Amino acid sequence: MTVQNPHDRFFRESFGRIEVARNYLEEYLPANQFVRAARYF
Repeated sequence: MTVQNPHDRFFRESFGRIEVARNYLEEYLPANQFVRAARYF
């Protein structure tokens, strides 16, 4: 799948890296939701 939109490309490349996605979620999710989400990393 080719991504044409620069925003979509940035999002996919950034959040395709597990450490970036995890850091983002840890920063912006409430603690109890992050703990639940972190089980999938």
